[in-house]
Amino acid sequence: MGLIYAITFAVLVWLALWAVGMKSIDATLIALGIILLSTAVTRVLSYLPGRNGSGGA
Repeated sequence: MGLIYAITFAVLVWLALWAVGMKSIDATLIALGIILLSTAVTRVLSYLPGRNGSGGA
């Protein structure tokens, strides 16, 4: 569920930055960075002990 929030936040950040005059590609790269960071955190958290994920030993 956190990934959906992160994607929504990234789209809102992209829209706000584009609206204030930042170039579209720069705002897109920032939004992609937010999405990739949240995906990486989600994947890493599944490997921590005590989590009910498919990863780990």
